Amino acid sequence: MYHILLVDDEASVADSLEVSLPWAELNIETVHKAYSAQEALEILNRHPVDIVLTDIRMPEMSGIELSDVIRSRWKGISVVFLTGHADFEYARHAVEIQAADYILKPFRNDSVTAALRSIMERKQQEWQARHSLQSAVYALREHLPLLRSRLLNDLLSGKSFAPELLAHKQATLQLPFKPGEPCGLVIVRIEEDPADAGPDDPTLMEYAVLNIAEEVLHPYFRLWSCRDAQDYLVLLVQPVREEIESGLQREAVPALCQQLLEKLASEVKSSVKNYLKAGLSLLVGPWGMYPGGLAAAYGSALTCFRSRIGRERELLFTYQEPPAECVRPGALQSLYQPPTLSQLLESGRWNEAKGKLEDILAEVERLAGGPLDVHLEAFWSIAASFAYLSHKHGRPVPGLWSASGGLPPGGYPRSVRQLADWSREKLSRLEGEMEREARDSRSELVRKVQRFAQEMLDNDISLQAISEHVGLNPSYLSRIYKLETGESISDTIYKLRMEQAAYYLRSTELKIYEITARLGYQYPPYFIKVFKQHYGVTPQEYRDGREGTV
Repeated sequence: MYHILLVDDEASVADSLEVSLPWAELNIETVHKAYSAQEALEILNRHPVDIVLTDIRMPEMSGIELSDVIRSRWKGISVVFLTGHADFEYARHAVEIQAADYILKPFRNDSVTAALRSIMERKQQEWQARHSLQSAVYALREHLPLLRSRLLNDLLSGKSFAPELLAHKQATLQLPFKPGEPCGLVIVRIEEDPADAGPDDPTLMEYAVLNIAEEVLHPYFRLWSCRDAQDYLVLLVQPVREEIESGLQREAVPALCQQLLEKLASEVKSSVKNYLKAGLSLLVGPWGMYPGGLAAAYGSALTCFRSRIGRERELLFTYQEPPAECVRPGALQSLYQPPTLSQLLESGRWNEAKGKLEDILAEVERLAGGPLDVHLEAFWSIAASFAYLSHKHGRPVPGLWSASGGLPPGGYPRSVRQLADWSREKLSRLEGEMEREARDSRSELVRKVQRFAQEMLDNDISLQAISEHVGLNPSYLSRIYKLETGESISDTIYKLRMEQAAYYLRSTELKIYEITARLGYQYPPYFIKVFKQHYGVTPQEYRDGREGTV
C-alpha cells in the first residue's frame, strides 16, 4: 500500500482530488493534504509518504523548491507537478532534472489516475530491482570466503586470467592485491588433538586461526587465504609498503618484509596455542610476483613443507632460496597445470588437447637432460588420461600399449622422441574413434527420430513430443538433427507426411478427409493446400493422374 501527499495553495484543488480519485483501486492507503509547502514539510517529517502531488506556483515556497528539499531529505519519494499552460516548459524542464511527472491544469481525473499508476509501476519495478540487487549482494557476501578461496586455488594451480578479468574478479571479491608486487606464502597445518575435535570443529578452528592471523598481520600485510587440495591452510600475504617503508631505505624493505613475516608468523603460532589450544606447523615463504609467480612459489613451498616438516608437529620453518633439499630437479609443470590433458579429452576439446600435449612434450624435451626420467612421468600420466577416456566410453585399451604405436618391446618409451611419436599417434587415434562414435550416435538418433515421427504421423506431432521420446533437450535435438541431416525436424515431418499422402492416394481408396485425419491434419482444405505446394497438383489431381496411367 502507498501513501500520497496532495499539496496546493488552492484548498479546493486539494480537497477535490482527495474525494474524487479511486484511491483504493490505486492501492493508496493514506491521503494527506497540505495547503502550503511548509505544511507539506511538516507532514513529511511526521508521516511516511511515497508520492507528493504538488502545484508548481505557490507563495513563499514553490513546488520546485519543495521538490528540492524532498530530493535532499527523502530520496525515495516521487514528486508530480500540477501546472498551468503558462508553466508548461518550466514544468517539463523540472521533470527532466528531478520530478517523476507533471499534469496540466485543468486536469481530468483519469489523467491524474494514469500518471499515478505509471509512477507506482515504476516504483514497484525499482523496488524489485533493488530487492534483487540486495539479494545478489547478500548472496555474494555470504559466499565471499568460498569464492575468494576458489580464485586463490586457481592462481596457485597455475590458471591464468586476462588482466582485465582478474582485476574485475578482485574488485568483486574485495581483494586489494596489486599485480606486479611480490607476495609471500605461508603454508599452515592445523594440528588439533583428535580427541577434542567435533564434526564442525575444523571449519570453526580454521575461521578462528584466520581471525588471529588477520589481526596479527594487520596493518603490515594484506591477507588472502584458502584451503588447498592437501588440506593445508595457505596464506598469501602482500606487504603494505606505505606501512613498512616509513622511516626505512627502500632497498631495505624486501629483507625487512621477510623478517617481519617470520616474526608475525611466530606470533600467530603462539596466539593459536595460547587462545585456541591448538598447534600449528608453518612454513614461511617463498615469495613470488603476483599473480604470475604464485604457482611456482606454491609448488616449491609444498615440496619443502613435506621434506622438512613431514609428520613432525608444531614446527616453524623459513623457506630459504634455493634450499637444495627442497628442490625437485626437472619437475614437470605443464603436465599438471589446469586444464589438464584429461580434462580437455573428457570435454572433447581436441585442438586444445593437442596443444596441451605439445606443451608437455616441449617441456619434457627441455628437461630431458636432468637427473630424472621426466619422459616416463609424462608417459604414465598421458597414458592414464588416454585409458580413462577409453574406459569411460566402454572401450578396452590394449591398443594403447601395442608396438604399432612406436613403443619398444619393453612397453614404454626409452626416449622423448618415442614418447612424442606414441602420444601423438594415440591421441589422433582416440580422436578418430570418438568422432566415429559420435557420428554413429547421431545417426542412430536420427533414425530414432524418424521412426517415431513415422509412427506418430496421425497425431499432431511436435518437437516437444519427439524430444521427450528420445530424452534430449528440444533445442539440442534440433541442432544435432540439422547438423546430421541438413534439414530441420519439421521439414522431415512434412516430407514424411507428403510421402505417406502420396502412398494413400496411389494405393488406397481412402477419402481425402480420411487421409487428412491419418496424417494428423485437422482441416482438409489445409491439407490440400500443402499437398499442392509440394507436388504441384491437388490430391485429387494426383490420384486421377495415377489412375490415368494405369
